[in-house]
Amino acid sequence: MGKDCGSNIGKSDELISPKPTSDEDNCNTNKNLEFNEIDMACPELMKGLKFGDVATFRAAVREANLIKGKDLRFVKNNKDKVIVRCKAEGCKYRVYGSQVTDEMTFQIKTLNPTHTCTRAYKNSACTSRWISKRYM
Repeated sequence: MGKDCGSNIGKSDELISPKPTSDEDNCNTNKNLEFNEIDMACPELMKGLKFGDVATFRAAVREANLIKGKDLRFVKNNKDKVIVRCKAEGCKYRVYGSQVTDEMTFQIKTLNPTHTCTRAYKNSACTSRWISKRYM
């Protein structure tokens, strides 16, 4: 919401929240976050994040990695389970999401957000459709 994704790269003036005290630890530990489609311009992926459907999940993962300049490979891409990895060989980036039991939501179950590769200058997700949606 209102932040610029690429402007803080390499800057040291980021705000860092202090670690919660023992009283604060118990407040939000079991609360899962829900993804808001308004945040699609700069999605922040985290373990436990819930999405309304699998299409929103796929779009958020693609968008987050297009901003970083990374190309992805959908290893498994079903309506109830999605595994995404980086196309670069040896990169440790991985996202696993699946449908929540007894719910219609989709949730990130496993996330390794660290790319160990360099920027990809050819990106299969950067299509003319994506460019037109982004700039319209």
